[in-house]
Amino acid sequence: MDSPSPFDQYAAAVRAAGQAAGPALEPAAAQVRRCRGLVACAGAGKSGIVARKLASSLATLGRRALWLDPGAAAHGEAALLGANDLLVLVSRSGESDEVVALALGAPCPVLALCDRPLSRLGRAAALVLPCGGASDPEGLPPSTSWLAMAAVAEALVAAVGAAGEAVHPAGALGRAREIPVARVMHPPPGVDPEQPVSEVLGVLTRHALGAVLLEQDGLLLGIITDGDLRRAVEREGAGALDLPAQAIATRAPVSVREAASLGEALRLMEDRPSQIAVLPVLDEQDRVVGLVRLHDLVRAGLG
Repeated sequence: MDSPSPFDQYAAAVRAAGQAAGPALEPAAAQVRRCRGLVACAGAGKSGIVARKLASSLATLGRRALWLDPGAAAHGEAALLGANDLLVLVSRSGESDEVVALALGAPCPVLALCDRPLSRLGRAAALVLPCGGASDPEGLPPSTSWLAMAAVAEALVAAVGAAGEAVHPAGALGRAREIPVARVMHPPPGVDPEQPVSEVLGVLTRHALGAVLLEQDGLLLGIITDGDLRRAVEREGAGALDLPAQAIATRAPVSVREAASLGEALRLMEDRPSQIAVLPVLDEQDRVVGLVRLHDLVRAGLG
């Protein structure tokens, strides 16, 4: 029988890590969520890479999280930790001297990601998130065990986010969602309802926003997208170019207020049977003030 491939070994290690960590995952996530101070993540060697990524992901959720180098911590940087903080330590064996020393001297609760709950690190921690005990191929650097630890760390991030913090208001994604539409909208490319489609085509081309707005006295009457124009030509042939703009427009289109958030604009575009990629923007008097595209939301950080 052929020996398992490295990919099979990695997959088995990740599954085993998931089974080992499962019972402690939600308590660990709850500990992170309860922390009202700093979440400091640390580890030595390859485990340190896992800790660094964990800190980065928690920061994306809006947590005040950072990577703490164990060596630098031993020379004074551990002083930044206080009683309201949380120290997350990653160590496969739980016996790395610098990591254990950091745990023993911590003024705050310690969450340990390690293979051995009864190790020195495990005994010093308030809670241990087991990583499955995967072994690495002899003579090679940590690989299987590293992937198992990384998988547990990512599961912890997912569990924290599953409690409604996947886009935390204080995080970069949360801030992008709260930006008002007025900050990213474009000046409204408007046409008269009676304007021939041939002229509408020119406006579409010049503005290159994917749509033009039918307006009269500042009020929105409809929208013509690139798709509307294409479908009109498919139906009418060249004769479509002689039609008035209102003949091929979508009447009463979905719109958004200029003071609405980008998150609300994204919901209006996506939470519907047929998704749309552009929205007319109106002020509080229902007057046309702009056009916002899905592309603008992606550039603002929601993609």
